Amino acid sequence: LPVHGIGNVSVTTEGGTSAPLALNVVQVNAIGSNLGDVAFDPANGNLWVSDYTNPGHLLRIDAATGLALQTITLTGDFGQPYLYNHAGLQVLPVQMTLGTTTVPAGSLLVFNGQPNPDRVIAVNPSSGAIIASLALTGGNFDLTSGLYDPTSGHLFISFNGGAGNELREIDPATGALVEGTSAITTPINVQSWSGIAIDPVSNNLWIGS
Repeated sequence: LPVHGIGNVSVTTEGGTSAPLALNVVQVNAIGSNLGDVAFDPANGNLWVSDYTNPGHLLRIDAATGLALQTITLTGDFGQPYLYNHAGLQVLPVQMTLGTTTVPAGSLLVFNGQPNPDRVIAVNPSSGAIIASLALTGGNFDLTSGLYDPTSGHLFISFNGGAGNELREIDPATGALVEGTSAITTPINVQSWSGIAIDPVSNNLWIGS
C-alpha cells in the first residue's frame, strides 16, 4: 500500500476474506522520500511530520489514512528552507515564552539544525505563520531533535556537532546553554538521526536513534 494509516487491513479474494492484520505503521504521502521528525497533536489525533526535500514542508497527517491534511512550505524565515534529518518537532503541551514572545499551547515548535546557528521556530499550526524565532547561541550544534520541557522550562536538543551523542539544555529566553549544566552523554548513537519525547507519566525522556 503506497499510503495507509494505522488500523486493521484485510484482503478479500474469491476464496474469502483474510483475518485482519493490525498495522502499527503509517505510510504518509510526503513529497520527500524520507521524514525528518514526527510530533503528535493530542487535540485532534493528527501527526505532524517534516519531509526531506528543498524547499521542505511541514505536513499535518491523518493517522487513520496517512494522507496529508495540511502542508506548510518552509522559507528562509525558518533559518533554511529545509530541515532534512536536522529536525525536531513538538506540539507544545503548555504555553511558553520563546525569546520574548509568548507562544500558546498547541503551537508547533520546529527545531532546525541546518543553519548556523541552529534555530527554534514557533509556528501557528492553523495558518502556518511564524509566531517567534530564536537562534541558539551556544554553538553550531547541527541538532537532530529537540523539545520544550514544561517542568524545567528549558529546551533540550540532541546534536551532531562537537563530541556528538549528547543532549544539551538550552534557555528558551536567550538561546544560550543553561549555566551550570553539562552535556548528557546518551547510551545510544544519536549523531545523525534521533528523536526525543517526554513521558507524560514519569517525565523521563524517551530517546530514539
